[in-house]
Amino acid sequence: MFKEKLAAMMTELHVPISIYAATTDPEYRKPRLGMWNEFHDDYDLDVYGVDMKESFFVGDAAGRPGDHSAADL
Repeated sequence: MFKEKLAAMMTELHVPISIYAATTDPEYRKPRLGMWNEFHDDYDLDVYGVDMKESFFVGDAAGRPGDHSAADL
C-alpha cells in the first residue's frame, strides 16, 4: 500500500523525485548511515567535500503532540 500511494503521488506531481524509506532493516534507520550510503551509491555523488560535523539529519519527529518520538529534537 505504501509503494502504491507513493507511485500515485509521483504520477500526479509530474516532478522527478526520489524517496528512501526504511521499513525493516535497522541499518537504514537514523542515526545509522545506511540510507546516506545508499543515496550516495545510487547517484554516484561526491560527498567527500561534505562537512559531516556541520551536517545533520532531518527527521519527522520533534516531540510534538502526536509525534511518534522526540528523538529528532
